[in-house]
Amino acid sequence: MRLTRLLTITLLALSLAACAAFSSRDPLIVQVAGIQPMTGEGLELRMLVKLRVQNPNDTVIDYRGVALDLEVNGRRLASGVSNQQGSVPRFGESVLSVPVTVSAFSAARQALGLAEHIGF
Repeated sequence: MRLTRLLTITLLALSLAACAAFSSRDPLIVQVAGIQPMTGEGLELRMLVKLRVQNPNDTVIDYRGVALDLEVNGRRLASGVSNQQGSVPRFGESVLSVPVTVSAFSAARQALGLAEHIGF
């Protein structure tokens, strides 16, 4: 009986500690800090997008690789990936550079979407 009580109290304490370890985090704040042109191929436009990533949390965020979908007016305009590694410090920020591609079809969809909003 005594062993069962001790085991129950130990399991309860461990489960409460495990719940505390899964505290909720605030989402990262990501903003476009700059765009630089790159050499493209054929009907594509290439750009180097610089992202400012802010971490409003009390823990460091480590990353290995970045994937980016850039949307304008609810439609995807560009996408890209980068294999860079690093970390965003606690209550800090970092600037990441991701090469992205804008296809001719994405640009045409954006133009058609703009024409629909204006009323052409």
